[in-house]
Amino acid sequence: MVVVLDERMHTDVAWNRDVVQVNWLKRRRLVDMDEVEVGSASQVDVEHFCTQFLEDEDSFRQARKERVRCRILADSPIDQTAVDTLRRTFPGRVTDERR
Repeated sequence: MVVVLDERMHTDVAWNRDVVQVNWLKRRRLVDMDEVEVGSASQVDVEHFCTQFLEDEDSFRQARKERVRCRILADSPIDQTAVDTLRRTFPGRVTDERR
């Protein structure tokens, strides 16, 4: 399960082969996830998502929190402040494909 923060994704949910992608920008709710994919998202949206993720009290998700990875897509226009927020939220687990 991949949570997507990307204004270019127009659907709530998409299936890409065997991967389910959930558009957080449309739903604004957390789901059980393995990865976060960041494309075109505002700093405010990144902050809101990260705060929601860090404060999540769901017992199943809490046990898995340390394993969730974050990937910044190669064409993502997010700024350094958003990248820093993601790195604090997912320490050592952020891959920035723009480099």
